Amino acid sequence: KLMGDDKVYEGAIKFGETHFGQIKGATTVTGLVRRTDGGRLTGGDLRVLDSQLSRFPAWRVDRSALGKAGRGLFGSTASVQGVRALDPRLLGVTGGGRDALISLQFKGNSADPTTMKAFKQFRSKTVSALAATGFRLGFTGGIASQTDITDATKHRTQLGQDLLLGAIVLLALLFFRGVLSSILPLLLVLFVAQAATGVVVLSALAFGYHLDSGVPNLIQVVLIGIGIDYFLFMVFRFRERLRLGEERRDAARNAAASVSRVV
Repeated sequence: KLMGDDKVYEGAIKFGETHFGQIKGATTVTGLVRRTDGGRLTGGDLRVLDSQLSRFPAWRVDRSALGKAGRGLFGSTASVQGVRALDPRLLGVTGGGRDALISLQFKGNSADPTTMKAFKQFRSKTVSALAATGFRLGFTGGIASQTDITDATKHRTQLGQDLLLGAIVLLALLFFRGVLSSILPLLLVLFVAQAATGVVVLSALAFGYHLDSGVPNLIQVVLIGIGIDYFLFMVFRFRERLRLGEERRDAARNAAASVSRVV
């Protein structure tokens, strides 16, 4: 009944975000903590864990290690907030008293690869810090899951992109019947796709909305499909004008005037 009523459902979400610490622009990450020896967590363990958690918000991203983008706007947005341990008497201790749950808010656009690199920094530092005190720590949910999924599918995604580009080059050679006229459109479209991705990420940061992880791939696929179509229109119109006896510059000008209305 609750799920069937959209207004009630939206109200419940807002209520939860207000009263349970949901931070705008952040994703909730859950951590599972266990003693390295697999033993039960004691009161002393929980006090040590609470002391370690209190240091999490002080973490700052090392932007110099993120590359060129990390030294600018992207890397500076990553931060950790809302760190808390769930009450062990309620939800915090599971697995027969051997596991404890923690919750934190990692602020940053989860679709941005630079944010994923920042989270890896945070995860590496916190896992090492807890290991030094006799704990093992693992993260899931939000940016943690997105980062792991991206890493796990990286090679498959790259293979799919390579196959797509190879198919496009072969089809372009078939239609354009020229090496330069086949490669140049693809290079220009990929250049525009990279610029468009940057503009989309910048607008997301400026206006505070989240991007789905599939947005970068979607931009490339759509722009390649549309861009190659437009180049097909342009080249065929250009060759048509040449066959009518026009000079190359006049043919290019007339072809552009004809295709620009479609574009």
